[in-house]
Amino acid sequence: MAEGWLGAGGLDLSGDQRRLVDLVHGKLKDAIQEGLVRPGERLAQGELAKQFGTSRSPIREAIVRLSEEGFVTIEPHRGAFVREFTELEMHHLYEVRSLLEPYAAEKAARQASQDDLDRLAAVHARAEAHGGEMDVKTLFRFNGEFHRLLVAPCANDTLLSTLDSLWNRQVAFGMFAIYTQTQGAVDAMLREHGEILDAYREKRADVVRALVDEHIRESWRTVSPSGAGPATTLPGPRRRVGS
Repeated sequence: MAEGWLGAGGLDLSGDQRRLVDLVHGKLKDAIQEGLVRPGERLAQGELAKQFGTSRSPIREAIVRLSEEGFVTIEPHRGAFVREFTELEMHHLYEVRSLLEPYAAEKAARQASQDDLDRLAAVHARAEAHGGEMDVKTLFRFNGEFHRLLVAPCANDTLLSTLDSLWNRQVAFGMFAIYTQTQGAVDAMLREHGEILDAYREKRADVVRALVDEHIRESWRTVSPSGAGPATTLPGPRRRVGS
């Protein structure tokens, strides 16, 4: 991991244990998403505790939480490593999204209130106005917010929590980072969001479903033109983190 990734002054250690775990979790998650900790790198609890200026306990809890979110794998007798993901895993995530999200969006479009529509339109307007200036992490957050607001009115908590778990995975961020590197991809994403929003506004629920389905399929084609293909591990040599 690059030196200085934690930032000047380390963490504010005031407050309770839960707040400290939240801070450590947030810093580590940011470092992974921003590429400061690469896939395959080992998270050394003792050395991270020194960098954070705290005990091992909040480090351990934060790593367990990252493991539950799919950012980290914990290997017995070896330690915790930043998750490496394969093209096949990426395909599986898109496959599940393509089965669930179009249905959720169709149902949401039928039930959305004016307030729901206004919130969705506001997020899209901000992304359109500033998308070209956003870094990949900020753009990922706006994209996720659009998709969450799009399906929220479906009011099916099980469906929403399943979709949320997909969007929160590190593989989702990794795919989005790859997607944004493609010439014209961000413009295409915003244009497709606009088309979905127009149909959503007019309560053309069947059109919303078709557009969301094609939006997901098009983003998959951009990320992996070969389709499912062989399970190819994305690059990222294992290095010790915390040194």
